[in-house]
Amino acid sequence: MIFRQGKDLKASILLGNGVVRTERISVRQLGAVVLVFLVAGFDLFEPRITAAQAGPGAFWSLILAFGVALLMTAVLLELGLRFGPADVVRYARSLFGPYLGQAAGLLYLLVILFGGTARPVFEAGVVGRTAFGWSPPVVLAVLFLAVAVAGYVARRGLFAVARLAEYGAVVAVLLVLIVGVSVLPKVNWANYSPVPLHGWAPVWRGAGTFLTRFSLAYILLFFLPRTENAAGARGPTFATVGLVAVLLGAGILAIGIHGAPVVAATFLPAWQLVRDSVFGRAAWLADVAGGLWILGLVLQAAIGYWLVTVTLAETMERDFRRLIVPVGSGTLVLAVLLWSNIGQSFIVLAQYFRLLAYLAGMAMPALLLLLAAWQPGPRAGEENP
Repeated sequence: MIFRQGKDLKASILLGNGVVRTERISVRQLGAVVLVFLVAGFDLFEPRITAAQAGPGAFWSLILAFGVALLMTAVLLELGLRFGPADVVRYARSLFGPYLGQAAGLLYLLVILFGGTARPVFEAGVVGRTAFGWSPPVVLAVLFLAVAVAGYVARRGLFAVARLAEYGAVVAVLLVLIVGVSVLPKVNWANYSPVPLHGWAPVWRGAGTFLTRFSLAYILLFFLPRTENAAGARGPTFATVGLVAVLLGAGILAIGIHGAPVVAATFLPAWQLVRDSVFGRAAWLADVAGGLWILGLVLQAAIGYWLVTVTLAETMERDFRRLIVPVGSGTLVLAVLLWSNIGQSFIVLAQYFRLLAYLAGMAMPALLLLLAAWQPGPRAGEENP
């Protein structure tokens, strides 16, 4: 049976002994969560990859990716609102059947655990190593601390995660805008091409890199059922995606300053961009920027941590607090594995993880929506309490 009515299923968390806690966030908090989840990494590797793929046509790549992202967001919103308080793991079982549905749910859990929880923890270590020169033992200690903090925030519940995301979104937007605006005088616009110089194929490859970031909007399928007045989230969500595109555009300014060949050969051009900005005028300013960057990554990990833990708890009908340590252990192991071979991890994230992101953010939602369109009955999105 497909979940159709808002009263059929509560978006709740099992706390044990039959006690259930229902949590809701506002539309504004939903936008903050999506924004932080998509931009907390501040283009950690994207400028390097895009410079190698699209070169001076990087802005064309972003424009194309943004157009696809708007369509993707429309699909995610339509799907997320169709089944009221049921999230994607639950109605996937109804649409695909028990076995394929379980496989779809497992896919989302793996993507969130790897890309939304372990990856930002690993990236926090990369930023610390690059910005502060941390030794490997210090990085490993910080990875452990990042997982512990993310787990603590996740254990506090959805409202705590959303409230921190509100503050984090403001800080992230201000940080990226300050960096972007302050480097504009250094940009040589001749390093960009008004038309694709080598055809559209390199531009589309660059667009694929940006779509990996936009695809993280699949979290809408988990947070919309837990949002008050979710039907009113359409406009704000599209505005959030537009703001994400603007913030991603700031990372491309590195190409304008140094040229595509140099950016493509730089390990972390996003940090060089920070050093080129007003934050590079004093060591303590650069330290502040690096510290805020790391905190943003930890917050992104906390969002993924909460999603994995609660989704597992609801699927297994377990107290979600008992899953905090197992999920944290898995996150730490994955983060350490990524850190143990950064070069290979870069290849995995750049070439292979994007396929999972496309599947979770675009292909799977489109297929689910197509199947849902064949099911009779009213939409439930407008009745989401």
